[in-house]
Amino acid sequence: VDSRPGEGSCFTLSLMLSSVAAASMVEKDLPIVCGYLGARRSIMVVDDDPVHRGLMVDLLVPLGFEVLEARDADSCLRQLSAVQPDLLMVDVSMPGMNGHQLAAALRASGEEIPLLMVSAEAQEPSAQPGLNSNYDGYLVKPVRFQVLLEHIGRLLGIEWQYAAESPRPAVIQPADGGARIPAALGARLIEYAELGYARGIRETLESALQDGGIPAALERELRELTAQIQFPRVIELVEQHSE
Repeated sequence: VDSRPGEGSCFTLSLMLSSVAAASMVEKDLPIVCGYLGARRSIMVVDDDPVHRGLMVDLLVPLGFEVLEARDADSCLRQLSAVQPDLLMVDVSMPGMNGHQLAAALRASGEEIPLLMVSAEAQEPSAQPGLNSNYDGYLVKPVRFQVLLEHIGRLLGIEWQYAAESPRPAVIQPADGGARIPAALGARLIEYAELGYARGIRETLESALQDGGIPAALERELRELTAQIQFPRVIELVEQHSE
């Protein structure tokens, strides 16, 4: 720590981390989930943020899940008196009763529904499954689509269905010698693709097309890939054409 009165402080931290020898296993090589076998499953998302609830709806409904929404712990408890979802996704930070308190109350009442805790804080003391008997898994926001599916598959014993591998998209080469999109736009599209947020990609593409920030041919290609849930291909194509 280098601290000077009236000027401020500078903190330096050194971490002993392993290096990546080879990036042989990357997310874009994973098969694309398009659904699951068996009866329809229901998931209740308990979160005071409507944007996050909407994101979960966009991610899970196309795969065949029924998604129930609860804006807080009280809403969750009221709904559980009438419905029995297969899985609960509970946000840690909520007004009133927080996620941990809700989980403890459910377990104290004998409720055994699998519970997946979701938090923006990665350093919670009980962040690892098994360290807290009130929940069965822990996710850190922003939720990664593949990690989310891994938890759901484990907790519900789901057998996933996978989309047939489609050909890699051809690199578009317009008359101007190569379509380019602004770096900020590319970063936003990649972020949404990593999350599997199809609606966010579509809305961003629509706005960029209206503003002239993306060539029509490239926009059309990205929209088609998004409709096919080809998020790794979206990332690949955006990276090829980002400034």
